[in-house]
Amino acid sequence: MNSDTDRPGARHGRRFVATLALSLLACSCMSVTPGLASGANVGRAVDARVAVSSAEIPVVITLNAQVARDGVRRRPADLLRALRSTAEQSQGSVRAKLRGPSHAFWLVNAISTSVNAGELQALRNDPAVASITLDPQVTVAGAQAGTGPASWGVGAVNAPDVWSRYGLTGTGIRVGSIDTGVVPTNPELTGAIAGWKDFVGGRPTPYDDNGHGTHTIGTMVARNVTGAQVGVAPGATVIVAKAMAADGSATGSTLLAAAQWMTDPDGDPATADFPTVINNSWTAAGADNEWFRPMVQAWVAMGIAPVFAAGNTPGAIGNPASYPESITVGQLERAGTIAPSSSRGLISWAAPDGTTFQVSKPDLTAPGALISSTVGSGYGLYSGSSMASPHVAAAIALIRQARPDLTVDGIREILRASANDRGAPGLDLDYGAGALDVAAAIAATGAPIVGPAAPAPIAQSIVDHAAPKPTASRIRGLRAVRRGANLIIQGRATGPWRLRLAIRPKATAQQALQATTTGQRALATAIPATHSRDGKFRFTVPVGRLQRRTYLLTVTASRASGEQLGSTTVALRLR
Repeated sequence: MNSDTDRPGARHGRRFVATLALSLLACSCMSVTPGLASGANVGRAVDARVAVSSAEIPVVITLNAQVARDGVRRRPADLLRALRSTAEQSQGSVRAKLRGPSHAFWLVNAISTSVNAGELQALRNDPAVASITLDPQVTVAGAQAGTGPASWGVGAVNAPDVWSRYGLTGTGIRVGSIDTGVVPTNPELTGAIAGWKDFVGGRPTPYDDNGHGTHTIGTMVARNVTGAQVGVAPGATVIVAKAMAADGSATGSTLLAAAQWMTDPDGDPATADFPTVINNSWTAAGADNEWFRPMVQAWVAMGIAPVFAAGNTPGAIGNPASYPESITVGQLERAGTIAPSSSRGLISWAAPDGTTFQVSKPDLTAPGALISSTVGSGYGLYSGSSMASPHVAAAIALIRQARPDLTVDGIREILRASANDRGAPGLDLDYGAGALDVAAAIAATGAPIVGPAAPAPIAQSIVDHAAPKPTASRIRGLRAVRRGANLIIQGRATGPWRLRLAIRPKATAQQALQATTTGQRALATAIPATHSRDGKFRFTVPVGRLQRRTYLLTVTASRASGEQLGSTTVALRLR
C-alpha cells in the first residue's frame, strides 16, 4: 500500500502486508516504540466537540508505533525507509475502524480523518493509538501593506557583505517553502523554482492566488536582477509546496502532507532531493499543541532546518513556533526594535524522563516590518513575522553552502552566537539571542574570505519617498591589541553612527561583554572621550573579564533611533 495517497472507507481498502519490514528496520538501525496497553490520549477539544455535536469531527490520529529519532543527521535514506515501513505495518487495524475517507502519513505515523462519537470510542480503546487531536486550522503570519522596489532587510542582516567577502550566494543549495504557492513568471524568480506540488487544487504548474508565498520566497531566493536587493540567498533554489488556500488558511492535515512531501519530493529514498531548510511563515493557536512536532523532529533527524515565524499575537506564541526543535523567528521593525505584535513566550515541555523544562521563544529576530519582495510580476510590501523567518531561512542556506557538514543544532548555535544582541543582555523573551547578522554567522563558520567587504548598506525609505535617505556608515581597520590589563579595540568609522561592540565566544551562545560608544556625527549626541573627530574610535575592555579562548568581535554602526547601517566582525584569540 502507498501511504502517501488518500484511502476511501475501510471496507473498500486493502489490508497492510508486512513483508520486508523487519529487514528494513534492521538495516536502518532505528528503534520502534511498541503499542501501549493504555487508552489513547484524546484531546480535550475533541471530547468537547463530541459532547455538543453529532456531526463528524476532523481529527489527526497518531499511533504509538513511531521510529525513534535522535535529532542527528545521518543515513536519511534508511530513516525514510524505516518511517514508511513502520506506517505500513501498524496502520491497518486502525484504518479498519474508520468508515469515511482518510489519509495516511508516514513521516509521522498518523492518519487524518473525520470521526463520529462511536468511531472515537473505538479508537480511544485501541492499544495502537497514542493520541487523537483536532485537525487544527493554520493561517499565514503576515499581511500586505503596500508596494516598493527594494527591501531594507537585505542590508540590515548584512547579506551583501557575505556575497562579496565570502563569495556565498546559496549556489547549489535548496530551500523549501510551505505557503500559498509562487508566481514563477516574476523576473526575480526566473530559474529559482526547483520543485512544485499543489496540495490545495492539485494543479501541475506553479501559481499563487494569495501572494504571501511569492513574497516569502522572494526574500529567500530573488535573483536581484533589477538592481533592487530583495533576496538574501540569490543563488539558491526553492522547492514549493502550496498548502495554504487563497485566503491564507489551511488544515493541519494539509500541512502534514506538504511537510511529508518535502522530505522526499521524488518518492525515492535513495535520492537526497530534500531541501536543507524549510521556511514556514504560518502558525496555529496553542503553544502546547504537539500535532506537528513529530514532523519537525523528523526534519531535524534528516538534517533539515525547521524555521518558523513566531506569529503576530503579542503576549502569546502558537505552534509549531513553540516547539523546542523549531528555529523560531520574531519580527523587527525598521528601527531595529522588536515589533509590538511579534509573538513571544516561555513554554514548558515534558522531557522523556518525565521532568519538565522551559523553552524561551523566539530564538532570534529578523526584519519583518514593511519588507519589499516579489508579488505577482513586481514587488509588494508585507509586514509580519512571516517576513522575518525567510531572512533566517536564507541565512541558513548561506551557512550550509559554507559548512554543509553542520547539524541543525550546530546551525542554531551559530545563529544565536552571532546574533546582534538586543534588549536585555543575553537570551530574552523579546529578541531571543538578538537580531540576525548573516555576515557574523558566516564568520563564525570559519569560511574563507575571497573578496573585499561590501560597501555598507544604505538604509532607504520604501514607503515615504519624501523622507531623506540616511547616509551610509562604514567601519574599517577593526583591530584589537592588549595593553596591560586591558584589551583595546580600535578602528575608524565614517558617516552618521552610534557604535556598539559585541564580544562573543566563537561557536557558543554565551554573551561575554557588550559596550557602546556614540560618534561625533550621530544625531544630537555628544562626542565621547574615546573618539576623535577624524573618525577613529576605541573600546577599552578589561581582559580579566574574558577567558582564554577565541572570540568574535563585532562593531555595529546604527542611527540614534537604532536603525542599523553597517557592521564588521573579526576573530580574536586571547592567550
